[in-house]
Amino acid sequence: MINAMKHGILLVVVMIIATGLSAQRNRVDYVMSNPELPASLPACMDMPDMYRENCNARQIRDWVRNHLEYPEEAKARGIEGRVEVAVTIDTLGKMGLMRVSKKVDPILNKEAMRIVTALKDSGVVWLPAMHKGLKVISEYRIPVTFYATQPKVRRAPTDQDGK
Repeated sequence: MINAMKHGILLVVVMIIATGLSAQRNRVDYVMSNPELPASLPACMDMPDMYRENCNARQIRDWVRNHLEYPEEAKARGIEGRVEVAVTIDTLGKMGLMRVSKKVDPILNKEAMRIVTALKDSGVVWLPAMHKGLKVISEYRIPVTFYATQPKVRRAPTDQDGK
């Protein structure tokens, strides 16, 4: 009986160690919400770390602008706002799960998801986020802004000498 108990305890210890080694080998069991270096698009790969986030924002903004189709029903009803789609980027740079993290209206939410799905389907491979020197799964939020009306442009006043 005592030998069986020792054998059981030994088995549990071996399982715990094996699980720990497996976790260390993979090093990723959850989504990192605030990695040291966020995931970035390939066009931003050669940018210094401090400029990479601005490069990402510019690349995403251009993608959204080029693929946005403002729904006519939303335009007619004057619905506008900013929808955010959260997407996971895995350690291989693939886009994974997507969800609308900031909702405005079902019509606009659907269009925002369509745009981000098109980005995912384009096959773009991101540079994965890094934390303490390791690649980690991270979440990236993609904003999609809808304006039903164009904002008025204000001009700067002319100089006193008329130039």
